[in-house]
Amino acid sequence: MRGPDMMRVTRIGARGDVDVLLVEGRLTHETSEELRMVCESILGEQRLLELDVSGVKFVDDAGVAVLHALRQQGADLAGCSGFVR
Repeated sequence: MRGPDMMRVTRIGARGDVDVLLVEGRLTHETSEELRMVCESILGEQRLLELDVSGVKFVDDAGVAVLHALRQQGADLAGCSGFVR
């Protein structure tokens, strides 16, 4: 991860039908599309998805919209601060 607007998504494991992704960095209008595409490919395979967002340092409106849309599609969020829930 480099630069001020970088985000990294790492598959950290799977538990049965649940894929777990660690999201780190800044979730902004410049990076949120990448997260959406990765997550929708997993959800499109009829797999469950957990996003560990404990490493996210900043989220703008576009990032919030992507997280909200992914939750509506069945993704679970883990590692959230109290401001996210």
